[in-house]
This record gives sequence, C-alpha cells and structure tokens, in this order.
Amino acid sequence: MTLTPFTILLWAICAILKASVCVAVIRSGTVRRWPLLFALFTFGTLRTLVLMGLISKAPSAVYFYVSKAHYPAYFHIYWYSKPVDVILTAGVLADTLRNLPGYFQLPRYFRYGSLLAAMGIGVLVFILSLHEPHAVHAPWAEFALRLQRCMSIAWTTFALIMFASPSLLKMGWPRLTLGVAVGFMATSACDSAFSFLMAVEPWKHIDLGSIETVLNIAVLLYLWRITTTTTNSDVNR
Repeated sequence: MTLTPFTILLWAICAILKASVCVAVIRSGTVRRWPLLFALFTFGTLRTLVLMGLISKAPSAVYFYVSKAHYPAYFHIYWYSKPVDVILTAGVLADTLRNLPGYFQLPRYFRYGSLLAAMGIGVLVFILSLHEPHAVHAPWAEFALRLQRCMSIAWTTFALIMFASPSLLKMGWPRLTLGVAVGFMATSACDSAFSFLMAVEPWKHIDLGSIETVLNIAVLLYLWRITTTTTNSDVNR
C-alpha cells in the first residue's frame, strides 16, 4: 500500500484542524453543549495519528508506504474503528438538534417522521448495497463501509428536511449549530456521492478520496473559524 506526500499532507492538515476545533470548543465553553462533536474530532485526531505512525517513507523515492509487517495492524485499526466514527457522527446529529432552539416544540409527527424517513432511506441503501460487488474483501470492512454510506445518506436526508422546513428556517439558528448542520450535510452528501462514483467508469480512476479530504478541510476551517469566534451569548441565545 503506497501513499503520496500530498495524501499524507492532507491527512496531517485534517488532524491539526480537528485538534484545533477541539481546543476552540473547550476555550469557548461549548464543550458541554457539543460533547459528541468534541468526541468525534478527538477520536478522529487520535485515529489519524495512530495510522500515520504505521506509515514509513520509502528510502529511495518520494512516496510513503505501509510495510507488510505493519499492514495487518493498519488494516484492522482503520476498519475496526470506522463504526465508532460512524456512531459518533450520528451523535453529532443529536447534538445539533439539542442546540437548535425550538426544535422540541415542533409537532411530534414532524420530529419523528423526519427521523424515521432519514433512517429508512439509510437502511434501504444499506440493504441494497448488500447486492453490490465486494469493494473490500473482508466481512467487517464491508460492513463498516456500508454502515458509513448508510449514515452519510441518513445525515444528508435529515439535514435537507430540516432546511426545507419553514418552521425551522424561521428559528434563530446559533452560528455553531448552523455551521455544524451545513458542514456535516456537505461532507455527508459528498461521501454518499463519491461512494457510488468510485465504482463507475471513469470516476473510479480518479482520486476521489483526496477530493473528499480537501472538502473536509474546507469544512473544518469553517467550523474552526466559527468556534474561535463563538461567545457564551452566541451559545445561549
């Protein structure tokens, strides 16, 4: 398994930005309101650092690789930790709703109906993906990959329902809540689209992973900017 210096650079930037958002969340005093966002970015930073520690630099060429001795550990850490990342991403949705003023005053049928619709679409995609060719020849890795796709589609669907609701649009969205909702919707939609495109000609020959990482960096910069300028009045209003 070989990796370009550009890929390593993108991973490092992502890890630094996630750690920066965590520090900003602590300094702004919003960590109690966003515990799962903090947990997700902390976990993501540590996961990236551990994986990068298993990567070696080729002595005679400008590229990086995972050696045969380290590959089993790299593979298992990457894929066995993926469901934890997916679960924490789902938790960020709960954080978002908890920090949206007036959400729990909306009619119960709308709140439950939108959640069930999003979950239903995600589960349907998960079931349909069982008939696709194996992208990774390992049962747990296949499960983790499909679970991530399911969560991405569910997040995107629910966010679109929220933004399409006139009642929710009239609410005063705190900046951090709006930023998290928009940012995670963008990355989830991108992840959903790329997961399908990776199996389609000619997209499967394009480095979509790097493009997705660049988008993640843009979202992380956006969230870092918001968290560094968030005050207690922004959080509590």
